[in-house]
Amino acid sequence: IGDAMSTLKADTIQSTGGGAATLTKQSAAKVWTADQTLASSGTSYTGDTFNVSSVTDETTGQCLVNFVNSLSSNGYPSQGTQNGSSVNDIVSTKENNMTTARDNIYIYDGAYKDQPFSYLAHGDLA
Repeated sequence: IGDAMSTLKADTIQSTGGGAATLTKQSAAKVWTADQTLASSGTSYTGDTFNVSSVTDETTGQCLVNFVNSLSSNGYPSQGTQNGSSVNDIVSTKENNMTTARDNIYIYDGAYKDQPFSYLAHGDLA
């Protein structure tokens, strides 16, 4: 064949359950959880998740989102939003996190408090 190059083009790549095709898609969120409620708020409800092995409730208004598959760098961007009743609640992430396998979540409004939250992270997989 000499100097000929082969090109593979695909309209879709399908995977179920967070398989390799889904996790490696460029620009797709690599981790997310929706409507997560902290256990100390009286329930242990976990909403829909992707690439999340568990959420560890550390104390009031603070938890860790633990990943199934680690990211390649601890410099990944992440964002959290609270689903509670006050528009003044602030959700911050990565305050003390220096790992590729989890992220910190802090929910604050004058004091730490438990509120349902949603979270996502982008980055390359390890």
